[in-house]
Amino acid sequence: MTPVLTQDASPLPEVTISKKRGQARPSTYRAAAFKKDGRRGRDYRTLGPWRPDGTVGNTAPNDEGETPLRVAAFNGHERVVKMLLERGEVGPDKPDNEGQTPLSGASWNGHEGVVEILLGRSEVNPDTPDSQGRTPLYAASWNGHEGVVKMLLQQDKVSPDTPGSEGQTPLHAAAWGGHKGVVKMLLEQDEVNPDTR
Repeated sequence: MTPVLTQDASPLPEVTISKKRGQARPSTYRAAAFKKDGRRGRDYRTLGPWRPDGTVGNTAPNDEGETPLRVAAFNGHERVVKMLLERGEVGPDKPDNEGQTPLSGASWNGHEGVVEILLGRSEVNPDTPDSQGRTPLYAASWNGHEGVVKMLLQQDKVSPDTPGSEGQTPLHAAAWGGHKGVVKMLLEQDEVNPDTR
C-alpha cells in the first residue's frame, strides 16, 4: 500500500472511495477531496495518487468542474494548496462549473491561511464573481469571517459594494447574518452605500 496524507499530514494506507453507491472506484485517499459536510454522490477522485516525491497525480477538474486546488482551498488544506500551486499546470484562479474559484471556496469557509496564500499569487483576481455574482468578499461577509473580510478589503482590486445577480451586496450579506464586526468594517469603506436596495 502507498502511504498518503490526511488533513493533519499523518500517513494512511490506500483506501477505496465510491463515486456513487455500489460503484467502487479504485482510488487513493484524497486529502483535498473530502468534504466536511459529508455530501454523497460527488466525484471525490480529484487528486490522484500521492507520489514518493511529495507531488500528486491528476490535477484535472471533476464532473462539477472543481479542480483539486478548488477543493483543497474550500476545505482549508494549506499544505495541499501549497503543494498544488508548485505545479506549473495548476491554475490558481480557475473557476468550477458554478464560477467559484479557489479563493471563493476559502472565503466561504473562512480559511485565512489559504486566502493569504492565494492572494499572494498575481494570477488570482480577488474580486471574481461566481455565476450568481457573489464575490469572495460577499462569501466571507455572508459567513461573518472577519479575518478574511479584512484581508480582502486590503486588496486594491476588490470593490466592497458590488451587488450579486439578485442585487445583494456584501453589506446585505453581513447584515442578513447579523455579523456586526463585518458590517462595521464594510461601513468604514467610502465606496459602500449603506442604503443600497
